[in-house]
Amino acid sequence: MLTNTSIFYLNIANVVHSSPFITLEQYKNINIIESRYIKHFSTVFYGNLLKSLLIKSSKFYNILESSIFINRGVHYSKFIEQSVVEFRTDVKVIDCYFAGCNSDRGGGVHTALCDVLITKTEFSHNIARIAGGLYCLNCNKCEIVGVSFVGNMAEYNGAAFLGNQDRSIELELVNFSSNTATEWNSAIRFDRNGGTMKNSYFEKNKAHSCGCIFDFSWKPNNREVSFCNFINNTSLSRSAAVTLFHILHQSSYQNCNFALNICKNGPNSILVMNIYSNVSILNCTFDKSSAEEIKNEHRESILVIKDCQYVV
Repeated sequence: MLTNTSIFYLNIANVVHSSPFITLEQYKNINIIESRYIKHFSTVFYGNLLKSLLIKSSKFYNILESSIFINRGVHYSKFIEQSVVEFRTDVKVIDCYFAGCNSDRGGGVHTALCDVLITKTEFSHNIARIAGGLYCLNCNKCEIVGVSFVGNMAEYNGAAFLGNQDRSIELELVNFSSNTATEWNSAIRFDRNGGTMKNSYFEKNKAHSCGCIFDFSWKPNNREVSFCNFINNTSLSRSAAVTLFHILHQSSYQNCNFALNICKNGPNSILVMNIYSNVSILNCTFDKSSAEEIKNEHRESILVIKDCQYVV
């Protein structure tokens, strides 16, 4: 266990040998509690084949790789369905703060083949090529509860990427504010999965394309979104709030509010690009007409809009 450790400006060693500050041993249970790490030139904690990792009440500032990098050991370009088996790391991030970190994928946290719980944590003004704050690939379980993503930036997936094939992801009480993607998707990308998202907030996120949420899947899955607010988000194309791109998928958006969203070349709030899928929009509120807010591109999909209000 590492408790109350504070490391500042540890960069001299990295000039000679660029490597993680701490490489965690295999098959161990690791706890990192009440610690601070500032201005490192590489990943602070790198783990491979750990049993579990708990990071609690710790802060990471201006790290020039993913602050936490936990990987089962298979390179992400070689992930195939048969390899997602057996060994997984239980990762818990509780009451932590990641600010000003910079990486290729996941400025704050990068996990692969893990069971992930992140709660009471903030990702603030982190930068990456993909997923400015959080990158989770092929996670068996993923729960994001009481987390803020503020001011993160990436080319793709400004705040977070959550990809786990045929599994469910749960988000609740999550705040996505002022995140930016120079290309696609300012807040979060759901990749090849289903799950639930409720009581969450999206405000002032900005992307070139695909708005706040890009939900992608080519296999049967089910996503339920409820009691979420999408306020003052912008995009140049596709949509400013939600873009759905599925085959054989079911999605429902219930009791959500969409206001002041602006997309220059597409619907302001929801774009459905699904094939052979069902999408339900129920009891939601929009600040413009249905034609301006919602678009279904393919006749092969069923779009049900019921009990919605348009405050024009």
